[in-house]
Amino acid sequence: MKMKLINMALILLPFLGFAQLTPNVVYDPTQAGNMSTQISNTSKQIVQLEKSLEYMQKASDALSNVSGYVRDISAIREISTMYQESISMASRIRTDVNKIKNVENKTRIVSNVSDVLKSLNTGLTFVNKVLTNDFFKMSDKERLDLLNEERRKVLLKRAKLASFLN
Repeated sequence: MKMKLINMALILLPFLGFAQLTPNVVYDPTQAGNMSTQISNTSKQIVQLEKSLEYMQKASDALSNVSGYVRDISAIREISTMYQESISMASRIRTDVNKIKNVENKTRIVSNVSDVLKSLNTGLTFVNKVLTNDFFKMSDKERLDLLNEERRKVLLKRAKLASFLN
């Protein structure tokens, strides 16, 4: 867990002085600043999701009678990994956006990435609520439906972020 936090800090560390590195950029600096906040907030949500996963793993080891629980944990772990990959992509996009000369393209990309980050943050909040509120009272089908829908959404968002890396 400590390594994950250290890795996340190392990923986000170069972006702390982002606004100071590009004094001549003519695009909405507020939105770029908000992207840093969104990356930070989403990273915190991922840490919370990881804590929930650890709790669930411990509970899974102790409760062998809960049907489909181990399968749910692996699905949530996959979703968590996709969230982490998405945040990593957003960080790389944030670095690469400085290389773009066209201000309109730069503004469009920052705006789109910002929207994706908001959506990811909302999804993480939802997954964390599902994990903490009556998770065991749901049927296997309800859990799987929720997790599959969230997985589909994260895949689409990750694909959108990947399109900005090219």
